[in-house]
Amino acid sequence: MIVIIQKDTQEPALRQLAVRLMNQGVRIGRTPGRDADVLTLVGDTWRLDPEGLAALPYVLDVRRITPPYRLVGRAAHPENTVVEVGDARIGAEFCLIAGPCAVESQVQMAGVARRVKAAGAQLLRGGVFKPRTSPYSFQGLGQAGISMLTEAGHEAGLPTPASWRTWIRWIFCRSGPGICRISPCSRPWARS
Repeated sequence: MIVIIQKDTQEPALRQLAVRLMNQGVRIGRTPGRDADVLTLVGDTWRLDPEGLAALPYVLDVRRITPPYRLVGRAAHPENTVVEVGDARIGAEFCLIAGPCAVESQVQMAGVARRVKAAGAQLLRGGVFKPRTSPYSFQGLGQAGISMLTEAGHEAGLPTPASWRTWIRWIFCRSGPGICRISPCSRPWARS
């Protein structure tokens, strides 16, 4: 990342910026110019907020050299990330994961699991926590839903990634360990 700063920027302000950046894993180099100075930032610049740097009173421009998604891009990591769940190898080859948005009953899950297996899916999924704005809406079956999902998957011979949402802290803290004991993998989502 390159930060272009005013020529007359005070040294204490630059030292304060340098300390802040070093605490974030970024090294800073300074190249004086005729009209402005250039700060070259090297390190974990993907963590930095360009708009936050641009808001500093002595900063004229901020330019990113490497993309902010460097860690997940193919340039930094050319091989596929492969996650093995049962016999399925997600990321290595095509993997079909199917199931209902909401687990509602054992009968429903048994029927869905058979149809999902017959359709050629390698994993059975289903939503067990359904956080809603209204406390009167269906919230999902929680731990009971996890049991129904994993039992139906076991009977059909399909691994089950338990569907749970992480935006409510008590679900994560109270239910996370239960999911980890029952399901070989979990599928966290953010509420949109």
